[in-house]
Amino acid sequence: MVVEQVGLNDLGVEHSPYRFPPWLCRGREEVEQIGASMKREGQILPVTAVAGPGGPWLMDGFARFEAARALGFKTLNVLILEPVSPPVSIFTLVFLAKRERIVSSPAAMARFVTLGLHAGVTRSEAAETLLPLMGLSGRERMLERLETAASLPDEFMEFAHAKRFSLGRILASARFPLPLIQEVLALGGEINLSASLFEFVAGHIHDICRWEGVEPADIVREARLECLTGATVQIATARLKEWLSKRRNPTLGAVSSRLESLKKGLGLPEGVSCRWDPSLETHRIELVLSLEEEGDLARILTGLARAQEGIGRMLGEL
Repeated sequence: MVVEQVGLNDLGVEHSPYRFPPWLCRGREEVEQIGASMKREGQILPVTAVAGPGGPWLMDGFARFEAARALGFKTLNVLILEPVSPPVSIFTLVFLAKRERIVSSPAAMARFVTLGLHAGVTRSEAAETLLPLMGLSGRERMLERLETAASLPDEFMEFAHAKRFSLGRILASARFPLPLIQEVLALGGEINLSASLFEFVAGHIHDICRWEGVEPADIVREARLECLTGATVQIATARLKEWLSKRRNPTLGAVSSRLESLKKGLGLPEGVSCRWDPSLETHRIELVLSLEEEGDLARILTGLARAQEGIGRMLGEL
């Protein structure tokens, strides 16, 4: 490792593999505070970069870089790491430098892990080194869950980070199509969009769209005309919840009727009951088996195999 003076234009910044998304970076106010300090005292601590083709690539010190650029600095003192350092070692240093921000939310942890994977950290290294650093169990399943969360659009991840969504809540949102997520987030300036309200609005619109074959934009446009235009945020929030509940209810009745019809056509074997949440808030079918004799299980499983296609159609309605 060596500290060198490097021109700002010679540092790889915008496309650095170690650059966090904007919502995880320091805000404008913090950058200005750093700039004020650098203007008075100059650069005290070097930024850190990793040598490599197109680099050196900035790894730590992005806020100092932005402050220096705003002040008109031409160069910065840069601690340059050799490219032979394994990616997992580099990302361990990244974590130690930015720990507070990385562990601040599951959304941030998901972005950090996938950033490491994209930069060359192997899956086994991520599971055995990065996950324990964040206090997570080092298992492949957790890695897959974080990757699924990070696959959601950045605008949603920013919202999930700000509202401190749990990992489970982020993953539950992954079932919503991108246009729906964008439409609901766009309502943020008109309603008090909390984490629970996001789930409520997205879930209701998702159901209506699936059941009626319409687009999320159609429902949001209808909602704006019916209950949002001209209302305060507080009133608009209450109106939207009430309107969506009423808008969904007639459709709910039609879906329930179709489910009952499909259930009758299943030909379920004796000893099997089929049920679902009447509100359709939970999207699952429950099959309850009642066994009295030794041969009942084999008989019921044979009957369920014949009913499998019909059960699949019922799940498609939910």
